[in-house]
Amino acid sequence: MKKILWMIVMGWLVIPSFAQTCLPEGIVLETQGQVDSFSINYPGCKVIEGDVYCGGQYNGYNKSIFNLHGLSQLEAIDGNFDLMLFDYLEDFSGLDNLSRVGGTFRIAYQDFLKNIKGLNSLDTVEGDLRIEKCKYLKGLEGLDSLKYVGGSLYLLNDDDIEDLGGLGSLRMVKKNLKVSFHDNLKSFNGIDSLRFVGNDLEIRSNLFLEDLQGLNNLELIKGHLRITGNYALWDISALENVVADSIKDVFFSDDLEIQHNPELAVCNNQMVCRFLSLPGKTYSISDNKVGCNSADEIICPVSVFDVEKTSFLVFPNPSDDYISLNWGGATQVLFMLYDGIGQEMAKLSIEHYEPINISFLPKGIYGYQILDTTGALLGVGKLVKQ
Repeated sequence: MKKILWMIVMGWLVIPSFAQTCLPEGIVLETQGQVDSFSINYPGCKVIEGDVYCGGQYNGYNKSIFNLHGLSQLEAIDGNFDLMLFDYLEDFSGLDNLSRVGGTFRIAYQDFLKNIKGLNSLDTVEGDLRIEKCKYLKGLEGLDSLKYVGGSLYLLNDDDIEDLGGLGSLRMVKKNLKVSFHDNLKSFNGIDSLRFVGNDLEIRSNLFLEDLQGLNNLELIKGHLRITGNYALWDISALENVVADSIKDVFFSDDLEIQHNPELAVCNNQMVCRFLSLPGKTYSISDNKVGCNSADEIICPVSVFDVEKTSFLVFPNPSDDYISLNWGGATQVLFMLYDGIGQEMAKLSIEHYEPINISFLPKGIYGYQILDTTGALLGVGKLVKQ
């Protein structure tokens, strides 16, 4: 008898755990009444197994939903979650307990939304996160707990956002990061913890974006890097910690594209210089300001050696095939050539005017050392391979 009673009690205790999930077929919420009655219709439901659509339809904005307080019991949505086409919703208060979205989470077409407060517990989006066409959205505060996006992160056409404050905990975007078509975005400040982008990074057509500060800790981009059409952008040095070898387009674009940024003059950071020295990489660099208007204009620092005046003449410089050296004094010297990170590319014993074949080198900026036969340093300089 005791055993039977114990089993009944244990069964009673287990029941609530099964009651926490609901709606494998998903749900559509289009009125404030539907939102408010959610906890009555689905008592104890903390995880929706299917997709959730909350908002209006494409033929008209939702004018009836003012708040999401009726969804306060939700802790996770296994499917997609769309919050779209609202006229009067100001924030997402009511979703304070939501910690995970298993599919794509889309926040779009919001005419009155001013902030994303209410999503403060969200730490994982396993699909894409899309925040787009929210024309009065001031910032991303409210996403402060978000650490991982398993798909792509799209920030598109959000006219009033000035920086990326609110994304300070985000460490990884497994697929693409695309930030485009913003009228007031000035920097990437606020996304300082980001280390990894698993596919493409695209920064396009942001009218007042001045620099990329906030991306200083980014280390890997496993797709192409595209920076185009940012009319106020003048400096991309924040990308200097990206491993240049990781940048590689997997489809048909160039690996690196820096174009149509009319104020961009500062792009000779360590990542760009290293990238230009790598064999087999493809790039398009054009229509920027002088200094970054082409690969040949990007003057990269010689990492290991300071550039000094020398009595040696290396000519022609720039060159695409052969160079020669002219100097006074010793009849024979040792010519050492290095790439932008100090890796030895050539070591040759040469005489006056002896041609040196550099056609095997990728385009870029190289440093050289010239030593006498005893190993004494006679001079250093830089060579531009076209």
